Amino acid sequence: MPKFRTQMVAITRRNYSNPPAYGAYIIGTILNNPTLYNEWKTNIRTIYECIHSMRQLFYSKLKQLGTPSMFAYTGLNPGQYQTLIQQHHVYIMSNGSIHVCGIISKNIDEIAQKFYDVITNYVDDPKL
Repeated sequence: MPKFRTQMVAITRRNYSNPPAYGAYIIGTILNNPTLYNEWKTNIRTIYECIHSMRQLFYSKLKQLGTPSMFAYTGLNPGQYQTLIQQHHVYIMSNGSIHVCGIISKNIDEIAQKFYDVITNYVDDPKL
């Protein structure tokens, strides 16, 4: 067992005490090359716009369904988010926050409907 432990300590030390330098090298290359830097900024803007439009579309779909008040965090109680997870397979954080990047135009109607169903039909479970 001591030999195994010694080897694991050595591996762990290499991985965490001396992280690889290529990540910093790649970032440095991008930030110091005007063409790559502009391409990176364009890509970041595209990602931002996609996420922003999905958030707006999700909000619009929920509003269209007449879903009661929703904010940046869903505001779901533990029973509601457990119902979303267990019955509808929509996975959200225990604090009710969702990863908007998982919402795309192909699933927006279905996800909005599932949120609407849980919000309007959930009955408090005394076990939660």
